[in-house]
Amino acid sequence: MNLFQSLFKLNPIQSINLILDRTNQIFFPGETIHGRLLVELNQSIDLGCVELSFVGHTKTVVDYSSIASKSIQTNHHQEQHLFGTNSDQLKAEKIVEDFDIFRFLYHFPQFQEQKLFEGNCSLPFQFPVPLNIPSSFCYRNKLQIDYKIIAKIGRQSKELNVEICGLPSIATEKLSIPVYKRCTKKIGLYNAKQLNLQCRIDHAGWTSGSIIPIYCSIDNHSSRKITINGTLKQEIQIIAHNQRQSFVEKIAISDSNIIDANSVNFQCNLSLKLPDRLPVIQNTCRTIEINYFVEIKLDIPFALNLYSQLPLIITNSPMIDGQNGQQTSNALVSRQDAPPIYPYSDHQHTGALQTDQVRPSAPTMMPPSSSIDYNLSIPSTVYPMSQRILHNHNLIYPTLPSKEF
Repeated sequence: MNLFQSLFKLNPIQSINLILDRTNQIFFPGETIHGRLLVELNQSIDLGCVELSFVGHTKTVVDYSSIASKSIQTNHHQEQHLFGTNSDQLKAEKIVEDFDIFRFLYHFPQFQEQKLFEGNCSLPFQFPVPLNIPSSFCYRNKLQIDYKIIAKIGRQSKELNVEICGLPSIATEKLSIPVYKRCTKKIGLYNAKQLNLQCRIDHAGWTSGSIIPIYCSIDNHSSRKITINGTLKQEIQIIAHNQRQSFVEKIAISDSNIIDANSVNFQCNLSLKLPDRLPVIQNTCRTIEINYFVEIKLDIPFALNLYSQLPLIITNSPMIDGQNGQQTSNALVSRQDAPPIYPYSDHQHTGALQTDQVRPSAPTMMPPSSSIDYNLSIPSTVYPMSQRILHNHNLIYPTLPSKEF
């Protein structure tokens, strides 16, 4: 027998595999992940050697420039690259912050003080998905939020990625508040003409995958033809050790419309199609925040364009219950029927979940300093979670009376 065969024989673990009871690996806050740990053994082992955990992890990277002559005092890990020797030249720095959002360690109480014998073993497990956690998300090399189920037996391990569709941590009544904005502009240096723009969206909250109607009214007193269109934008704000960096991405663009010269009370309806399962990270992570807004643009020839921004709240849950037609606020599950708020106390989930291994969620990120007032707050109720969210493409949304043009 050669050395390789002898080493292989000494290793009791032939293979490790993780499978979920559901065909898809997409989950919502408040749901429970059910699955099985499959182990093939060359010889029996103690069950205490098996470690199974559910981990949420986030990482942010902030790049910024500063004058090399300035002394930067910091205790955080930094990677610095100097360009040239002139003190007035720029110094690029990279600041990295990463931490576990939570960590659940699972035990198998029904198999206490038993062994796993040679052959194939199947161990069932379940993990609750915490309520106020951000969506799975990866953006360039700047940030990453991922969730994994990790099995370790001795020196061998197996990881299974799980996608989480997060929900905004806000008061539910804010989803139904209409969004309205009015702005004006003078066109021309001499004998300037007035340009008025009024925009309205029936309610601030929208489900991923839906179509947003935008109602616009324009008074164009000038002699110029003006083009109007709408763009859905995503504002990503990241923090790493108190250093902030922002990015704005275009998500969807509406069709354009032409407004003739001297058109008064011109009515224009735009629409934007939301992509499916947009990342929702709103008041659920202290280092990452994602806000969405619709930007209405009036393209004015030979003049500065006129812009209007309407903030939105994106969620992955339906706005109206598809079965009984009630509004979301009436269809929400009650707090006592939902899984316990994370972190779990010692008297909850005893046995299967080792509570002393649970790390509390990080504090929520402070609202960004912006001209858009998102006015966020902690929710008083819990959103409904169901697999039908993934398959319901004919959602109906509530509307409230709003200011008339």
